[in-house]
Amino acid sequence: MRVIVAMAFLLCACQRENSDQMQSQPPQSSAEYGQLTTITGVFSRYPETTTLVLCPEDAEHCNRDDPDICWAKFTPSSDAQATKLIGPKNSQYDDYGEYWFDGTGRVARKPRGFGHMDAYNCEILVDGVRLMRKLPSGG
Repeated sequence: MRVIVAMAFLLCACQRENSDQMQSQPPQSSAEYGQLTTITGVFSRYPETTTLVLCPEDAEHCNRDDPDICWAKFTPSSDAQATKLIGPKNSQYDDYGEYWFDGTGRVARKPRGFGHMDAYNCEILVDGVRLMRKLPSGG
């Protein structure tokens, strides 16, 4: 009986150690993020959509229908910066819409591996937010 209890204890400890190792290592298919860079473009927030269309740094507007739309993921500090720039919400839908975005981040690319239902070929990890200005609907 003692042998069975000892074996069960060792088996649980081994499984816990393997689980900890798996959680601390990124999956083999994970993409590498590039260097920190300036990110300028159109940010969209809608249900199940948080995306950025990358635009040239000196552009004042760009094509919102660009096929190179990236999933946008914010760090806790950049999310706080964005929330401060957008302003308070009266409901969960108040911040839905499109914004002209200027900030910093890192871009990662891989075929259909990011965002809602892995539908996006790139992801931007937003590190800092300098500007988020709401754009008029449809334009």
